[in-house]
Amino acid sequence: MVTLYIDTNLLIGEIPDCWNHWEILAYLNLENNHLTGKIPPTLGYTDPFMLNLRNNSMFGELPSTLQNSRDLIMIDLSENHFSGSVPAWIGDKLSSLVILSLRSNNFVGHIPHKICDLQFLQNLDLSQNNISGVIPKCFNNFSAMATKNKTNNEVSAPLVIDFPFYFKALLVLKGREDEYGSTLGLVTNIDLSANNLTGEIPKEIGSLVGLLSLNFSGNLLTGNIPDTIGNMELMESLDLSMNRLNGEIPPSFSKLNFLNHFNVSYNNLTGQIPTSTQLQSFENLSYVGNHLCGPPLTKTAVQKVFQLML
Repeated sequence: MVTLYIDTNLLIGEIPDCWNHWEILAYLNLENNHLTGKIPPTLGYTDPFMLNLRNNSMFGELPSTLQNSRDLIMIDLSENHFSGSVPAWIGDKLSSLVILSLRSNNFVGHIPHKICDLQFLQNLDLSQNNISGVIPKCFNNFSAMATKNKTNNEVSAPLVIDFPFYFKALLVLKGREDEYGSTLGLVTNIDLSANNLTGEIPKEIGSLVGLLSLNFSGNLLTGNIPDTIGNMELMESLDLSMNRLNGEIPPSFSKLNFLNHFNVSYNNLTGQIPTSTQLQSFENLSYVGNHLCGPPLTKTAVQKVFQLML
């Protein structure tokens, strides 16, 4: 058997640890069940292209045997109770990864620098965990996010059966969860929201000119917003809200002409909102909790200064 899909059922209990009897298992999807227990170590020896255990009640650390699954293109372990650190071997051994989602678990520790070796990675979601430390500067090594020219609309696996297999994935972009299939190859996303990340946003992030969605909200980030983010002219969704960022919104943001979701609320930002068609099109809620002025906000910079003097 090459493909095993038992998703969206009422399965309970643990996944049995007997996968060493499978000669090949290219695609495993057990998402949307009530499975518990740990990932069985023998699962790492099946060398799948896809491992999807999303939305179960599984727990424990990721077994080191998964590093033997070097052909993995997609890992989705989101919405479980997995714990421990994000393993460095993900970046060291799983070099074919395009989609990595560990969203909504109990992971701790720092983001390993080895993850920057994933040159084919297009979707990285580590949101809603307890990850701390700084955002690695080496994120600019994500080659697939640093190009504006996408070669394939879809994400597919090498031919192991008589017809090609095209991946589908549930991604959280622009504040909502949608399934992407025929356009998955065009979508690039980094979501590190709702963690305990500290330090400044590295200016190197601006090298990812092919990125469509960036979400660093709900962390403890400080310092100025890098001007280099204005280089990411394809950006459609940018959320830096609920941090401790200060300074002004960079003037370069006026070049982000494709933005349709934008939020910098609840920081310590000051000054005038840069003038552009996009930045003035958002509601006040995108800017509240700062000391900003200018359209679309109603108070002018002069009024702000006068109020501070009082």
